[in-house]
Amino acid sequence: MPQVAGPAIRDQQLVAEFIWRVPHIERKLQLAQAGRLSHLLSERFYSSAQGYLLQMQVKFQNTSLGLYLRLLEGRNDASLKWPFDKRFHLLVLDPREGVGHGAVSVDPMDPRVGQEACSASFWRPLAQNDACGSANALSYDQLYEKKLIRYGAILLKAIIYLEEVLPPRFATLTFQENYMSARFEWLVPDLPSKINQFREGQLAFLDSDKFYLSNNGYRMMLRLYPEKARGFVGLYAVLTRGAYDAELRWPFPHAYSLEASVEGRPPLRRTTRPGHGCPNVAFQRPDRELSEWSCGEGHMVAHETLLGPERQDGPLPLGVRFAITVFLQELVSPVASLRLEGSVLVAKHSWILKDATANLGLLKEQLIGLHWSLQVGPHDDALQWPFMSSISLSLETGTTSLVRLIDRHQCPIGTFDRPTGPGQYCGFPTLITLTTLFSEYIQRDMVHIKASISLS
Repeated sequence: MPQVAGPAIRDQQLVAEFIWRVPHIERKLQLAQAGRLSHLLSERFYSSAQGYLLQMQVKFQNTSLGLYLRLLEGRNDASLKWPFDKRFHLLVLDPREGVGHGAVSVDPMDPRVGQEACSASFWRPLAQNDACGSANALSYDQLYEKKLIRYGAILLKAIIYLEEVLPPRFATLTFQENYMSARFEWLVPDLPSKINQFREGQLAFLDSDKFYLSNNGYRMMLRLYPEKARGFVGLYAVLTRGAYDAELRWPFPHAYSLEASVEGRPPLRRTTRPGHGCPNVAFQRPDRELSEWSCGEGHMVAHETLLGPERQDGPLPLGVRFAITVFLQELVSPVASLRLEGSVLVAKHSWILKDATANLGLLKEQLIGLHWSLQVGPHDDALQWPFMSSISLSLETGTTSLVRLIDRHQCPIGTFDRPTGPGQYCGFPTLITLTTLFSEYIQRDMVHIKASISLS
């Protein structure tokens, strides 16, 4: 009869914990290295009395120990949710201190896991599913170096995250950039070790706590990839299932800014708008605990930037603060200024991009683009469509300007039609080199960008 894993509270979640003692491990390692033993299976166990039936698996590789978890056909399957969506950790316990080593973290809702690496692991099982985990949880040498073998045995532990049990967290409401905004900050300590764990295959990502943007609002979290692309930390926003989803507007309509703050440096910011650069599914109402897709920036901050030019061979900062600011409601709609130029009435709007060095400094040896789009407005019913006015975009200083007129024939179809959602962008993808921008158009660490629209 399978036993039931022990319940515990961890990271604001009710978890199931199962410990597996593997005796005579040194003899088993000898058999494995002689090609006479490939794997071991734990006793079967339930995640709870009404939960999933599971089993741990050890696979012996050439030089390392692989840790896996698999689903088995159980008595409760007809009443459970499928596919299985509970994240879990697998680790080797230090019998002296109770801490874990060689942690394997798996989230079935991560598309790289549920759809690629372990695509056959989380559906309702017939007999048993394929196991999911890591082939390189811990090397054989580390078992001895870390003194994890005690009385001839090792202790393995599975932690399955079942559900939240503590009161929900909320973002802080602020007023920023003419918007009522929701801001959530997340301090990630010891990021260097997280990057190393990722490179060694022990860590796929880090998740913040889940939080609501406001009372009766959307619920989301931040997801950090210590090395999303080689040499870069990636930061993403993930919508999560919330208590008020049935009453909210979908797809998620709000723009948001992602931020990384490294000690002693200006914050790095990247702004994302639904409908631009991310799949639409990332903003749909989640039909499971986490949205299947996330949206953010794979090149949020370079490892080189974390080190700093003066500390290329030194330690990384101990803590990096990540944040998201979601722009919930515009307080006062900005209005362009009007002026006569000759006999033409022209509307002009200026955008001052602050902290230009931090926000553009990662784009080394790249060209800078500048684009424009129509957005849904409160007066669209009374306006004539398509939009027929000419538009110019410019970079300005007190003495120098770079002006370009938008050629509507070079714009995507629908750019000038009445918008029903996020508009089509049109402009100049290669307006200026980063070197020229920094040398000629940045003053007091700001860039002055202007749009001019001829109205008559």
